[in-house]
Amino acid sequence: MNLIQSWTKLHPVFKALVICGAGGALFSAVGAPLPWMLGSLLAMALGKFLGADLASPKGGRATGQLIIGCALGLYFTPVVGHEVVAHWYLLIAAAMLAVLLAYASGWFLMRSAGLDSTTALFASVPAARQK
Repeated sequence: MNLIQSWTKLHPVFKALVICGAGGALFSAVGAPLPWMLGSLLAMALGKFLGADLASPKGGRATGQLIIGCALGLYFTPVVGHEVVAHWYLLIAAAMLAVLLAYASGWFLMRSAGLDSTTALFASVPAARQK
């Protein structure tokens, strides 16, 4: 059995982990910013664009969010909390801008792609939860 035939028989989750690990290692080797996130993301996207049979592990998204949340939470100190409270109005403005951009993107999709308004709006915002 040659290498190509054995590769196609591997489980899609294992193949995705190998490809994403290779992308992260490559980006780390070249000194790219956020190598293990961007390298993995681009490797997975390229694999899917090329038609590879790849899948993410069950619970992988939630696990990743947990890890990122813990890593970011380490930097929230009382000083950071005071800064957040002191600049609350900027955070509200940023949230409102994000909503405005989502509606503007939805309108653009509706006009340019001929979608109905509901589909265009939901296609313009990131999925809050994927099953």
